[in-house]
Amino acid sequence: MDFSKLLLKLNSDEDRAKLANFLGLPQTSFVVRAINDEMKEERIVAGDYVFINPLLKPTDGSIVLANNDGIVVLRRYVVTPHSRYLTCDDRDCKDIDLGENPRVEVLGVATGYLHPFEFNQPESGGLNFQQN
Repeated sequence: MDFSKLLLKLNSDEDRAKLANFLGLPQTSFVVRAINDEMKEERIVAGDYVFINPLLKPTDGSIVLANNDGIVVLRRYVVTPHSRYLTCDDRDCKDIDLGENPRVEVLGVATGYLHPFEFNQPESGGLNFQQN
């Protein structure tokens, strides 16, 4: 699977370790960028950076990154007495029944997210930060 379009590129293991330490995350964590608004009720929208810990096991309500037959998705993990499935906040999004789809692999649990800021240099010369 090619994560090159999803992962935040850092130059070295040392850079990744520094970022993880700064954010209080395990060094095994990695970052993906949301490409749609399918988790908007969790306040995760397109362009957000989502921190994933591959060592955590999902529990009911966890936000997870999953490989659905070669397509990487960010979904809510739901457990009922009779099933386990992945869902999202978009009405057009179909639930993924984990019992019926053995090819679905949970890659990790989301531990946080970051809304990126856009840097603009106003004509007045002062700094201006705007949230996307």
